Amino acid sequence: RPSRGAGPARRRDPPSLSPSNGGRPRPPRSRTLQPRPEAPRSFDNVVPAVDALPPSALLPKLVVFDLDHTLWTPELYTLSSRFPEPRDKFDSGSRSRRDISSMGREDGGGVPRAWKDVWLLDGAQDVLWELATAPRWAGVGVAAASRTSKGDWARSLLREFAVPGLDEEPGATLDRLFSHKEIYTGSKVMHFERLRERT
Repeated sequence: RPSRGAGPARRRDPPSLSPSNGGRPRPPRSRTLQPRPEAPRSFDNVVPAVDALPPSALLPKLVVFDLDHTLWTPELYTLSSRFPEPRDKFDSGSRSRRDISSMGREDGGGVPRAWKDVWLLDGAQDVLWELATAPRWAGVGVAAASRTSKGDWARSLLREFAVPGLDEEPGATLDRLFSHKEIYTGSKVMHFERLRERT
């Protein structure tokens, strides 16, 4: 029962719907696994973990990373409200889906930016640095397997992120480090089947 003097009760919409969004479900809130780093990670005193293994230890032929909340944070799909696609994307004449996805913010071209909107997790940075620099990992492939629905964003970020610790080396990007990339919606089993075929 409302208290005396209180105004009329306000109607509350279901938590999953938003009148300003035409009654469509609200996009999920982005949740990060760790805060954005304030400074580049230093590897000056880091010893590769592989050096603790005996010389006869067998290493894998391929190391495969998932992307969202494994390599980086936040999950890409949670950024949809900050980087919306134009509503007329299906009525754009001759423009392709890739052309449309490049529209948007003046600073980001409509896609999330590395270290500003999405950043690498500390543990992932350590592993990536080791895979790229430790001699014992030479010859071992690195791949990405992700079911994200934001494949264009993911590929753009891989091209933008430098390999941790190799920021000053031209061309030392994650896109180049990852020799195989299976980034599309569907079954993870299919991702690994294709990786096995290609490696």
